[in-house]
Amino acid sequence: MARIHLVRHLATLTLTSAMALSVAACVGDTIGSDSAYSTDSFASPTEHGELRFGAPNPAEFTNDNRFHAWTFTLTGPAELELSTELDAANLDTVMYLYRRSEDSWGSYIDKNDDHDGLLASRISRTLEAGDYRIKVKTTKVAMRGSFSVIGTCTGDGCPTTDGGECTGDGPATLPSPTRYTPACNATLEAILTTPRGAAPADCAQALEERAVQYYKNYWDEVYGYDELTGGEDVEPYVDLQFHPGAGTVVDIGLGGDEDSMDFVFDLDGHLLFYYQHNQSPDWAWFCPTDGQPTVEEPDEDCVTSAIGHSEYDVEDLSEGSGSTPAAETTNLPPAVAAAVTEYVAVETVGNGEEVSYDYALWAGYYTNGAKVTLSAENHPTVTYVVTGDPEWGMTIVFRSDDNGTTFVCKELS
Repeated sequence: MARIHLVRHLATLTLTSAMALSVAACVGDTIGSDSAYSTDSFASPTEHGELRFGAPNPAEFTNDNRFHAWTFTLTGPAELELSTELDAANLDTVMYLYRRSEDSWGSYIDKNDDHDGLLASRISRTLEAGDYRIKVKTTKVAMRGSFSVIGTCTGDGCPTTDGGECTGDGPATLPSPTRYTPACNATLEAILTTPRGAAPADCAQALEERAVQYYKNYWDEVYGYDELTGGEDVEPYVDLQFHPGAGTVVDIGLGGDEDSMDFVFDLDGHLLFYYQHNQSPDWAWFCPTDGQPTVEEPDEDCVTSAIGHSEYDVEDLSEGSGSTPAAETTNLPPAVAAAVTEYVAVETVGNGEEVSYDYALWAGYYTNGAKVTLSAENHPTVTYVVTGDPEWGMTIVFRSDDNGTTFVCKELS
């Protein structure tokens, strides 16, 4: 009899455990908990380091990265607003705020899912001095796409924004090239779609010095810097273009087309790409490779053209949104119309269907472009980055969807 009772007890435990797992699975599907293919978890999220206030903190929900975290420190009282900016229409985020207590983060002190009925998250509150952390996840495991955390801070306790944030740790000589990976796509797209701004002093000095070292090192290896300058003690000119929250482009040379180079650095000051402007041009990629697949290397002319179209300021930027029948684009700005036309063709949207658009359009002295997010009923949401103008031709540079950001580089007739 005792054995029969034991078997029944084990059966009951098994059934109860199965039911608990079933419930847990259902809950996980709706609140974005860990999944079998993730390399992170809510307890151990993908760490992005210190939150930068006043600039976008970009990240992406992928198969491997389902949970994202940033930290910041307040030295005194401050009023904060933390929010998510969603680059994909299907994203629905949840944000958690923690304050460190002794040696652990403990339970969250604030949480927000849908702010004002929208899918983005926002936490606004006054905080005291201390170490803080935010986590962001999606409400459903299947959600994919890019987003940014935007933080604003007012008060004496706010983190300083003066210098150092983009200096990184770089070697004095050119590092060994790696290969082209998707990690470079997000940075290049962010540089192209972010207006120029004033670089922190420490950042500008560090990157200018490093670019000069890289420049001289490059010419010493291929020709000889002294031979290039005729043996004279000549220092190259340096033109630094800083894109807050995105990265930096450094143009450097001696004044001639064939001796100039572009160096592209990410937000942390790590070298991503160089291009040497010669009749026989030379370039190399230094993309992060940890866990990154190899993808087809984009055309170097398209990359340098995209970099050139990033030379605009915040006053050159305008925004708009609306909807249009798929076949009617004549009243839209040319770059937006080009994106709508591409979307309709690629996604096979019918002429009678309505296409919704949301765009940021820039028109600098020499540069034009737009970042356009498009959607239509029963069709995916897609973001295109377009550069150029109707007179000289337009190019679809980037496409972003649930699968991430890809370098398209498609010239439009």
